[in-house]
Amino acid sequence: MLYWIRHTRVAHALAVVLSSVLLTGMELILVALGTLRYGKGWNVGWTTLSYILALALVYGYYRLHERFFTSRYGNP
Repeated sequence: MLYWIRHTRVAHALAVVLSSVLLTGMELILVALGTLRYGKGWNVGWTTLSYILALALVYGYYRLHERFFTSRYGNP
């Protein structure tokens, strides 16, 4: 996802959502194959929400790192 955001002109929020949908879709394939089962109230909706939250946190950390720890003219 970070590579995609950095090297294309895709909107950042759209990249987070599309990446989470892709990951959820891959997980749904595992559910359909029977290799993955949800339990304790967990479902596809919570899975999607957890992926969105996790990817948004990764992107936020990436932006903070880019802002405070990299040079304006390239790598440190």
